[in-house]
Amino acid sequence: MLAQLCLLLLDQVGGSRSVDSMFPNLVLREGLSGFSRTWGSIEVTLIPISRKPEFLAALSAGTVSSTEEWIVLMGGYQAISAPKQLGQAVAPTSTSKAAADNQLDLDQRREIEKQRISEEKRLADQKRITEETRLAEERRLAEAKRLADGKRAEEERQKLEQARIAEAKRLGDAKRAEEERIANDALQREQKLAAEAKERERLAAEAKERERQLAEAKERDRLAAEVEAERKKREALEARLTAEAKERERLAAEAKERERQLAEAKERERQQAQAPQRQHQTQAVLRNDRRLALVIGNDGYKSVQKLLNAKADARAIAAQLEASGFKVTLQFDLTERAMKDALRTFRTSVEGGDEVIVFFAGHGVQLGAANYLLPVDIRGDSEEQVKDEAIPLQRILDDLSERKARFSLAIIDACRDNPFKGSGRTIGGRGLAPAAAASGQMVIFSAGAGQQALDRLGDKDKSPNGLFTRIFIKEMAKPGVSIDRVVRTVRNEVVQMAKTVGHEQVPALYDQTLGDFFFVR
Repeated sequence: MLAQLCLLLLDQVGGSRSVDSMFPNLVLREGLSGFSRTWGSIEVTLIPISRKPEFLAALSAGTVSSTEEWIVLMGGYQAISAPKQLGQAVAPTSTSKAAADNQLDLDQRREIEKQRISEEKRLADQKRITEETRLAEERRLAEAKRLADGKRAEEERQKLEQARIAEAKRLGDAKRAEEERIANDALQREQKLAAEAKERERLAAEAKERERQLAEAKERDRLAAEVEAERKKREALEARLTAEAKERERLAAEAKERERQLAEAKERERQQAQAPQRQHQTQAVLRNDRRLALVIGNDGYKSVQKLLNAKADARAIAAQLEASGFKVTLQFDLTERAMKDALRTFRTSVEGGDEVIVFFAGHGVQLGAANYLLPVDIRGDSEEQVKDEAIPLQRILDDLSERKARFSLAIIDACRDNPFKGSGRTIGGRGLAPAAAASGQMVIFSAGAGQQALDRLGDKDKSPNGLFTRIFIKEMAKPGVSIDRVVRTVRNEVVQMAKTVGHEQVPALYDQTLGDFFFVR
């Protein structure tokens, strides 16, 4: 059974004590008149200081059963310093004794209270330090967490950046790979298109070649048909003319006889007229007159078109002249200086009464009314330069005339195409101009004015010599044939053979000789 006890904070010295420190097992609960605590089997009612009158009234009414059961209240309730008065008010005898007992323990309680307060302060400080330590640790942990979060965020950011860079690199590599693939595809397409274009060109060339061959075959068939028709026509014409030929032969025989008689009469008259000239030739032979020849062949031109058979022509003419008793000076591929030196040396060797031949095979050009023979180092940058570097044909003729040669023959096989054509220069033209021969001189050109001399009669012509030279060598080797007859025969054969390839070539002759000249007597 709980005894009811109303308490006030009683302290003679005006201090206060904590109920919790003195009565640790006290349980507080709120009641109508204040706060109640349970302390063991005693229920303690705490009356605030504002309720002190009611407490005193309770004491006066004898509500408190014994003085041993009151106790000092906790801090916060103002004490009344009247244990004596309180004891007097409650119970005169027993209360005084209890107060005396309590007074005896007051110093101990004070000391205990001081120790309690010191312990509370120590505990409070420890609690404060613990709290501060806890707060510092919490702050440290918060800072560490913040730093860890920041580091983790930075690592995540770096990871994201690395991932972004890796992704960008992957995308860049993929883009480059795609671009390379596209470029390779484009290159392969271009190569394929180029190969297809090349194949189309090859097929077109083959088709064109087949068309050309077909056209050539048709042209050959047409020409063969024309030749066959012409052959049949000639056969019919020959058959028709055979009868007429017999009649003409009979008439010709009669006419020939009359011509023979007339020729004999003319020959007698000519012999009578040439008797003084033959006597002069006989005297020349007795005087052992010399026969001199200068033969030049220029093939290897440096700045204009090279020739193929000029040296071969010169070599063949020189051999035939030596066989005819001429002292031959043979020269090949002469430069301007060498050509002028050779002509100067030959001119000084000629004496009065000599029979002289000059043969030139190479390039020649007509400038104005004059003809020029070209050395192999001719440049031909201008017409004036050609006149300075080339050899005027007329100067050669004039030199021979000044040396009083009895007979002078200049054979010029230089009537080829203009060597300066197609080089951006317009110098001269095709062929040579007519020559002005002096008395006792004869000049023979392999082709007439404005004509081109042929080197060969088509691709199947295997002769090493030009058309004019090969015929001239053959005719000059015949004994007892005068130069007049040689030239006429050469001219006729050259014209006929040139016509077989659709070309016109008539050798030109400029003759101012007196009497007859024979290569082989």
